[in-house]
Amino acid sequence: MQKKFTATALLLSILAVSCTNQELYDTMQSGKEVECLKVPDSQYDDCMAAAKKPYEVYQEEREETRGK
Repeated sequence: MQKKFTATALLLSILAVSCTNQELYDTMQSGKEVECLKVPDSQYDDCMAAAKKPYEVYQEEREETRGK
């Protein structure tokens, strides 16, 4: 688990240098889609719905949470 976290953190660091926020978000969402393949069938639809959330919706929710 620690190796996976370290590899993910390294990947994110590299991507953060060369990508826009939306590109980074899209990359993370693609990773979530792969992770959805590992959840029980009963959770799959909810997992994929979260993984396919458009960046614009994410950004709006983020701004609401931050009070902007």
